[in-house]
Amino acid sequence: MKKTIGQFGKHLLFGLLIILGGLFIYMTAAIYIGYLPYSDRPGPGWYDKDFGITWGEVKYVLGFIEFLGIYILGTLVVVYLLFMLFRLLGYNRIIYATLGGLIIGFLSFYMTLGIGWYIAIDASTIWIAGILGLVYGSTLFPLFLRPTKKLG
Repeated sequence: MKKTIGQFGKHLLFGLLIILGGLFIYMTAAIYIGYLPYSDRPGPGWYDKDFGITWGEVKYVLGFIEFLGIYILGTLVVVYLLFMLFRLLGYNRIIYATLGGLIIGFLSFYMTLGIGWYIAIDASTIWIAGILGLVYGSTLFPLFLRPTKKLG
């Protein structure tokens, strides 16, 4: 039981780090080079802004990431519990990697799309969230579902 709780904690930690951390890096890097990954108004563009990012923009992105994090955390909890039920049928790393990648990728995409509506998020950020969820779900997620003892 203790090992399962540890695996669950690692799943949440790494899921949040990869999905939300990756989104934060993408959004701040995009702002730094002059692209605005949110807002229904045109950004400064490549022609009018020097390279750089202000502390206010970083706080704005962090606020969005924090708000999105609540929903991504809930998604990761539900997906883990669902896969724990699947694990009762048996464990196959390839199937879990495929399903985990598709499900977590889609839900990351969908949650970012839904929450991003508040800041008029652009499509590239939504796709990046889906790709980060796919990468996490297909690589690390199955490792945290390994049975603690041999099934069957």
